[in-house]
Amino acid sequence: MKHALWLLLLLSIPFGTLHGQDDVSNINARYMVESVDMSGVAEAEVSLELRNDMQAMVGQRLDPDAADRLEERLSRELPDYEVNRRIERGSERGRIRMVFEAQKKPWIPFRPSRSMLAYHSKQGWSSVLDIDWTARRNHRFSLGLVFWNEQDLIEDYAGFWLRYENRFAGTERLGLSIELSSFREKWEDATLRALESRPDGPEAYRARQMIEPAVTFALSPRFRIRAGASIGELESHSQSPGSQALGPSTRYTLQFDESGPTAWADPDLVKGILTNLFENAAEAAAAGGTVLATAGVANGFVNIEVHDSGPGLGDEVLRTFEPTITFKKHGMGLGLSIARKNALLSGGDIQPVVSVLGGAAFRVVLPQAEARSSAPASSISGSSRS
Repeated sequence: MKHALWLLLLLSIPFGTLHGQDDVSNINARYMVESVDMSGVAEAEVSLELRNDMQAMVGQRLDPDAADRLEERLSRELPDYEVNRRIERGSERGRIRMVFEAQKKPWIPFRPSRSMLAYHSKQGWSSVLDIDWTARRNHRFSLGLVFWNEQDLIEDYAGFWLRYENRFAGTERLGLSIELSSFREKWEDATLRALESRPDGPEAYRARQMIEPAVTFALSPRFRIRAGASIGELESHSQSPGSQALGPSTRYTLQFDESGPTAWADPDLVKGILTNLFENAAEAAAAGGTVLATAGVANGFVNIEVHDSGPGLGDEVLRTFEPTITFKKHGMGLGLSIARKNALLSGGDIQPVVSVLGGAAFRVVLPQAEARSSAPASSISGSSRS
C-alpha cells in the first residue's frame, strides 16, 4: 500500500491588527463593570432571564468566562444575528463598559475564501490565492490565482478566476453572481512518459474557459435555493501527447448496420472516444496492419467495436477496466481511462473484448437514441473501405 503525506493550510488574511484575546481578557478582569448594554437589536428580542444575568455583572469585577457564556447564550437566542462583545473605557478610572453588538446576518452571505496552501509528499506544493474586495457592503469582487497538482498525478493546472457577487439584488432575498475562469491543464512528466512522449518535448495541455452565472433566492437566512449554469469550452483530449494522424499505410475496414444505428450521446464526447480508440489501434497495428470498426444494436444499446492486428493488451491496460480500481497512468491506459470517463458520462461504457484480428479490441456501449426529433444524438453510419 502506498502512503502519502498531506499538509493543508487554510489561509485567512484579514486586514487589521491581530489581538491576543486572552491577554486582553486578563487585563480587563482587573476592572469594575460599570454597565452592560446591547446594540443592534431590541431588548424585547432577548429573554428576561438573559437580560437579568447581563445586568447582574454591573458593579462586579469583570469575569471573562462569564462574559463568554453570556455572549454564547445571546448568540443562541439570536440565531439570525452575529454577536460580538466590545469593551469600552468607563466614566472613571478602573471602570469599563461592556457592549454586546448584534449585527443581522445577511440572507445571502458571500462565498467563503478559497485561499489555501497544500503539500503532498508525492506531488509537492499546491496553492490558491483568493483576493476579495467588498464595495458598499453588498457587492464583492474576487480575483483568484491557482496552481494545483491533481491527486492522481495525471496533470497539474494553473489559471485564474474573476468573480462578482451581489447579495442584495433589489431585495435581501435575492443574490446574483457570475464567475469567469481560465485554466491551463498540463500533463505531468510521469504522464508524458506513460504516453511514451519525451518529458522535455512539446507541452501537452488542455485549455478550459468557463462562465458560471448563478441566482440565489433565500427563504430565510439559513435556507437558500441556488440555481446556475456552467458554460465552458474544453480543448479536445485528442490533442494530448501521443496523438497522431491515422497511418496511411494501415488498412481500415468499417462494417456498420445498414440502418445506421443512432446513439443518445454528446457528439463531441463520442468523437473524442472514437479518436482515441482509432489512434491507439493505428499505433498498435503499425505499418501494414489492419484496423476494423463495427457498429450494431443489441438490447437497446449501440455497440461500436474497434479491433486491431497489433500485439494485444497487457495486464496493466486490462486492469484499467477492473471495478473499484482507479484509472491507471501507464502505457495506453491513461488515454483509455479518459475515453472511458467520457463513455460513462454518456450513460455507457467501454469494455475490452476478444479481437477478431488477434490484437486488441474495445467495445463502446452507448444508449440507443429514442424516437425524438429533437434528440441531440450521434448518428453512426459509414461504409467499407480499405
